[in-house]
Amino acid sequence: MIIMIELVKSSVVFNEENHTYMLGEKQLQGITGMISRQLFPDKYKDVPDFVLKRAAEKGSLIHAQCQFADATSLPPESIEAENYIRMRINAGYKAFANEYTVSDNEYFASNIDCVWEKAGRICLGDIKTTLHLDEEYLSWQLSIYAYLFELQQQCSNTLHLCIHANRHQYTETIST
Repeated sequence: MIIMIELVKSSVVFNEENHTYMLGEKQLQGITGMISRQLFPDKYKDVPDFVLKRAAEKGSLIHAQCQFADATSLPPESIEAENYIRMRINAGYKAFANEYTVSDNEYFASNIDCVWEKAGRICLGDIKTTLHLDEEYLSWQLSIYAYLFELQQQCSNTLHLCIHANRHQYTETIST
């Protein structure tokens, strides 16, 4: 069965350079920043800034390579992105969008790493490159993403998918 979905384009503009979301003249809050500030303010308090910066740069590079591989079908340059593509294809997911912007058009906006389809069901995926997966943080993040996605798309019953990357494998964690 081939499912055709048409994603609703958000009016929110994401500025990648300074990681801001604008709806006209109004700046909206990003979800990951809000979750970090409100629910997990001390999560990385004991991690040196240079380590956080290096991890963020590596995570951004892996995200970009996964997005490039999805968009072009060209072979990626990293082991993590190769494993990402292999996992997606072997698990039967079809990529529809990467860095898909969702918003309530009032207070919040965010980019969802992956919007996939499998067996007629929409899957919202977030790529994690951390050494250890924080399932509580992820649950909050994906639940809010699903709420915003379903609000914007006027749909329900999306599947939440975590794609946990490391150099040796990709693991998927699914919740509904």
